[in-house]
Amino acid sequence: MDKLNLLLFLKGLKGIGNSAINKHFANAIHDNVSIEEIRDKLYKMNYSDKDIDLAIDKAADAYDLVKSHKEINAITIFDKDYPAKLNNLGNKKPPIIYVKGDKKVLSKPFIAVIGTRNPTQYAKNVGEQLVKKTLTITDDVIVSGLALGCDAIAHDVTLKTGRITCAILPSGFNKIVPKQHIKLAEEIVSSRGCLITEYLPNSEATKYTYIERDSIVAALSFAVIVIQCDVESGTMHTVDAAKSMKKNIGCYIPSEKEQNGFEGNYYIVKEKQGLPLREVDDIKKLMESCTVFQNQEQMKFDW
Repeated sequence: MDKLNLLLFLKGLKGIGNSAINKHFANAIHDNVSIEEIRDKLYKMNYSDKDIDLAIDKAADAYDLVKSHKEINAITIFDKDYPAKLNNLGNKKPPIIYVKGDKKVLSKPFIAVIGTRNPTQYAKNVGEQLVKKTLTITDDVIVSGLALGCDAIAHDVTLKTGRITCAILPSGFNKIVPKQHIKLAEEIVSSRGCLITEYLPNSEATKYTYIERDSIVAALSFAVIVIQCDVESGTMHTVDAAKSMKKNIGCYIPSEKEQNGFEGNYYIVKEKQGLPLREVDDIKKLMESCTVFQNQEQMKFDW
């Protein structure tokens, strides 16, 4: 088995996720151990021959599926083009990511633009202006989650400006959600951007995969800009992940008369030390405060 196949095999075992693979198996796979040695380790973890053989068969099917999609690049933690920024996730980083589009984009700096799926008209207008102004200040790639609302604004405005955007998916490429964004996903790929996911092509989105997706958005980005959100919004998953990684977080803060629907923005500024964004100079301040808190060497695996 090559390294990709071995990782697919481990991911096919019930109870073994990203953390277990990175903690208990990554070094062994890097050192090219045999499947027999991995079997012995799994026996000690109470996996049976039946469990292992079933996972091997599943891995073979998954491997063939990935390889049958010529437009998909499967990148493992052992590959030189695996994004070092994902090491911000520690042992939770995905051992495999799948990329459709220009994978060279992964080496560029990302700025995340996120928010509610149901922005007010005021927030939509604000979001468009925020993205446009951000693109005049930085050459960074705009990344978001391809969701309805604020994510779509981030991708759409970037594409219309002729710049590169990337989308992180909570599902496989054959199960894009929402379905009405399939065309948007195709446009992102055809416009020098890329789609990124840690899930096999036919994987459906779940509540848990959305949270994992949000963490990847935060890990890949040097700053996060929030257009509009509620305190209980899923946007907070990305914000919390970004804060835990010591990323810069900026939130649009509206005038008093337009504050309804922005409760989450106020909360982020007050409770999570987010930078209030009210004008262009505030966006400049956010961009200027973006520093790479870990250099490339520190972010590599310590084999």
